[in-house]
Amino acid sequence: MESQMRTDRRGLVQEQISHGTFWNSSPGTPPELPNFAMEKRIVGFHQDEERHWVAELECGHGQHVRHAPPWTNRVWVTTAEGRDSRLGDKLDCRKCDEDGG
Repeated sequence: MESQMRTDRRGLVQEQISHGTFWNSSPGTPPELPNFAMEKRIVGFHQDEERHWVAELECGHGQHVRHAPPWTNRVWVTTAEGRDSRLGDKLDCRKCDEDGG
């Protein structure tokens, strides 16, 4: 039964793609899946007025990257070498998510 449901869903999605009703695709073209997370590369770091580390993102926004165990374990943020090793990594930019881009 579960196998049949998967097949039915695939068939429905394929039918929607071929008719252009799957998101905003044109008939016969693969759909453009929505991007729910605005991932942006880390381009630098600075400390805020409370001396917490903030990742500078390529979009111009900043995001705190605290090491606050046991909730958040980011030992890498405590050393220059650790921060340098994360340059180019991606973070979900919450401000871009809220603004839509």
